[in-house]
Amino acid sequence: MALPTPPSPPGDDKRRTVLITGCSRGGIGDALARAFHRRGDCRVFATARDPRKIAHMSAADDGRDESGLGIETLVLDVTSPASIAACVARVDALTRGRGLDVLVNNSGGGASGPLVETDEAAARQIFEVNFWAVLAVSRAFLPLLLKAVASRGERGVGNGGGSHGGGKGEGAMIVNNTSVGSLVPLAWQGVYSASKAATAMMSEQLRLELAPLGVAVVDVKTGGVRSNFHGNQLGGAGDGGGGGHESRLVPGSLYEDARVVLDEYMSGREAQRAGMEADVYARMVVGDLLGGGVGREKAAPRLIWRGTGAGLGWFGLTFFPYAVLERLYRHMANLDVVDKKIKEAKASRTKP
Repeated sequence: MALPTPPSPPGDDKRRTVLITGCSRGGIGDALARAFHRRGDCRVFATARDPRKIAHMSAADDGRDESGLGIETLVLDVTSPASIAACVARVDALTRGRGLDVLVNNSGGGASGPLVETDEAAARQIFEVNFWAVLAVSRAFLPLLLKAVASRGERGVGNGGGSHGGGKGEGAMIVNNTSVGSLVPLAWQGVYSASKAATAMMSEQLRLELAPLGVAVVDVKTGGVRSNFHGNQLGGAGDGGGGGHESRLVPGSLYEDARVVLDEYMSGREAQRAGMEADVYARMVVGDLLGGGVGREKAAPRLIWRGTGAGLGWFGLTFFPYAVLERLYRHMANLDVVDKKIKEAKASRTKP
């Protein structure tokens, strides 16, 4: 399904240009696109691998006041070099060579399960989307980010302390959604957390290395958010999903005696119930990135903590001893219940 070609704005358009990956309907990227657009000073490019999943942003089918009023949709498969190159060329043309101000790497995938029973192909696909695609997209769009720095007089936001540091809301910015899971070892989410930890370290490296060029890099530590993340997993890599990897214990699992508990935990239903509304989360993140509104810009932060449990995660990692944190991690992942189920089943099988 081809998307309609969005009209080019007038040549004196001074809006900040923002491109977001993984904007499938109902996901975090969808909410972020709307939040940037609502500011009124941003020209938003919402992308996804499947154009059908972002068609709603340019059609007035849901009654929201921003529908059809300027959210431009582009096809981008973050795991395809050809798709990335085509999207870069398209954005360069649409911005008339002025570049891209903000790149939000939001595409991601996940699959839960015991680490020792993880399918290797599925695990590699998670790293492909959550780590390698972020690096590939960042590298590909860097020339456009540098064009934006130059077009604004090289007044970079520079959150890495480089020669362009100190600006307020100026220059260019890469925003990587890495999750609280990049720091917190939640059981049954080992591959996801490891991929996000790798991306968090990459973000730190990029922040230091790109600061002299006037490009800021921001790491968003996302907690629980009520979105269609688990539903979009079935939509394929690059649409905010993990390529259709179902999160259930494998047949004959070492944890078979706790299957009911673990399958329910890994379904994500409880996380959805406890999560922050995606629109609320997105509004907070955009405010953290750009300030409270037009004319109230701020320097780019190094880290942003938003979503259910994100603030608690920051507080715990900052002030609590690890032994206390581990007890909390065990409770969150139902490890005590799993341990009890396995011991009870083992005892019942050994009774004379």
